[in-house]
Amino acid sequence: MVISFTCALIACAQPKIIIHAYSQQFTPGTIPTRDVVGENADDFIKHPAVITNYLIYVEVDTAMQITPSAVWVGGKWDTVAAKNIIKTPFITEYPSKKTLVPATSKKVYEIILGDTLKQAIVPTAKVKKQMIDHELIFAYWWNGKRYFAALKKLTVLEPLEGM
Repeated sequence: MVISFTCALIACAQPKIIIHAYSQQFTPGTIPTRDVVGENADDFIKHPAVITNYLIYVEVDTAMQITPSAVWVGGKWDTVAAKNIIKTPFITEYPSKKTLVPATSKKVYEIILGDTLKQAIVPTAKVKKQMIDHELIFAYWWNGKRYFAALKKLTVLEPLEGM
């Protein structure tokens, strides 16, 4: 009886995932016109001089099947446009060599952000608190239930400049 109760608790627990996340400033080589006239003559579309790119990797047990659904980063919820499984170690060479994901036997997803969510996720009290003191929250589905994993601080990579 005790064994079956313990197994039931383990089956319901949130799965353990590890998040590796980075932000990197990018300055385009050809700077677009800063102000572009919109549909109305009084409307201007402002182009940022510097863009922030987010590099997000999620590590899970090999047998686990998760479905990434959204990421809260930079003060807004974004959709997940794609998820790719990558081989580790995952190393970037430019502008300097850095290991983004160390070698592991686990499955690692590269999370590619899409558009801002049209209808933001209604956060629970716990997630609201995490939104205050964490820089990234990863929302995903596992076994038919939505879960959230938070990362306190993004690692800032050396800025990139376009050519």
